[in-house]
Amino acid sequence: MRKKLHKILVVVSVIFSISYICAYLSVHISPQLFWFVAFLGFIFPYLAIVNCVFFIYWAIRRKRIFFFTFFIFLSGIPYLTDIFQYTYSNEKEEGSLKFLSYNVRVFNLYEWKHNLLMRDSIMNLINTEKPDILCIQEYFYDNSHNFKTTEILTDSFKLNYFHDAYTYKSANIHNFGIATFSRYPIVNEGEIRFPETNNICIYTDIKINNDTVRVYNNHLQSVHFVKIEYETIDSLGLKIDSTQITGLMGIFKKLKKSFAKRADQADIISESINQSPYPVFVCGDFNDTPVSYTYQKLSDNLRDAFCENGSGIGTTYIGRFPFLRIDFILHSKQIEISDFRILKQNFSDHYPVSCNFKIMKKNDN
Repeated sequence: MRKKLHKILVVVSVIFSISYICAYLSVHISPQLFWFVAFLGFIFPYLAIVNCVFFIYWAIRRKRIFFFTFFIFLSGIPYLTDIFQYTYSNEKEEGSLKFLSYNVRVFNLYEWKHNLLMRDSIMNLINTEKPDILCIQEYFYDNSHNFKTTEILTDSFKLNYFHDAYTYKSANIHNFGIATFSRYPIVNEGEIRFPETNNICIYTDIKINNDTVRVYNNHLQSVHFVKIEYETIDSLGLKIDSTQITGLMGIFKKLKKSFAKRADQADIISESINQSPYPVFVCGDFNDTPVSYTYQKLSDNLRDAFCENGSGIGTTYIGRFPFLRIDFILHSKQIEISDFRILKQNFSDHYPVSCNFKIMKKNDN
């Protein structure tokens, strides 16, 4: 019986090791070609935990397979540092500016009894942080002025320059989209729209004294799970019935579609980034993790503010799946980052992310 159990554990351990390797290799494979490795990349943090448990178990049992599982685990360390950082944030440097990105979930609009309270909580957070550049995803603006957002940000918070774009409008009053606000003049605007989706990227050229930066504000393809699909996930156990199998098939179908769409969106945005005449910020809700083709494509030749200056576990999504970092601030090497923070405030289903920055002169490189 022990020998049989040992063989089963060896097989399971090897399967998880191979899955772990495939997960971090997914950054080089477009989900349009092979979507399942993208799923393994999405669950990479959990595969890492399982593999860590296995190599500790084999070490305690003094089995030779320990060396196999240990070195497999070590091979993924560079990707684990995209999720967990042990550096400490620097204090704000003199003369630096603040950048903040936040998916506000339309200011909790649909919780009718509490939406103004939640909007005010989000606005108070923004006012406390006092960003010089603010990027908002899932932005909402009400033409009737019954639910003021733009007016508060421009008039009260002195973010006088803004660039907004909307992907859905209701009754010519309610506008849903994305927005970038700035204390510094906006000298050019552009947008990248994607067919048959409400996702969008806008880019905004901002003149800061004698320098100009281009800010890419992104909200990429979501999976769009509905209540019954979350219920299927919550109900999973050791035994799975036919109803759950049907539900899982629907979930995987949605995952496959969203992975492919994000890859296509990332390819298009990446082309625009490469053509930018200015140093860039690329931020927003990517709806994908650092171990993904989407992130790899968008971060090419850029630096990740969290990896440079963050600390701890980089969770930015508040939901059923812990350890997910799907909100990012990427930047060109000409931009120096300090004091990166994930602001742990539960006003949305995402945490806002912020950092201080300075544009380096050529002789500072």
